[in-house]
Amino acid sequence: MSPTSSFTAHPFLKDNLPYKPSDLQPIARVSNTVVSIGVPVSLNIKSLDELFALVRAQPGKLNWAGVTGALDFLFEGYLKGAGLDMAKVPYRNPVDAANDLAEGRVQVYEAALAIVRPQVEAGKIKLLACDQHRAGACLS
Repeated sequence: MSPTSSFTAHPFLKDNLPYKPSDLQPIARVSNTVVSIGVPVSLNIKSLDELFALVRAQPGKLNWAGVTGALDFLFEGYLKGAGLDMAKVPYRNPVDAANDLAEGRVQVYEAALAIVRPQVEAGKIKLLACDQHRAGACLS
């Protein structure tokens, strides 16, 4: 078994892989991640609409954190489809991305709630979106 999101995104993001995607056969999902989109509190953004208006007003000036996987694959697809110009800052470690978000070095991060929760509770990250069907697990 392996983390599926990276293996799902890799064929679309990388030209050469050390494995054949067709050799991987899903057996069962072993986790259920609550997904969130957050911004640094210092950005003073209260909604996704406000965030995307800021991105439109400053094309190419804002950036977002991503760790290769399904979440950043979907977020980047949304940005392209909506015509929004943000630069991706790639991270290997999701906690480093959350820490940089909390300090305002990146302006957006889409991640598992468990990764950003300590910084949300510390008042440094504002959640703008959270997986709706699991809203009870999200912080207010």
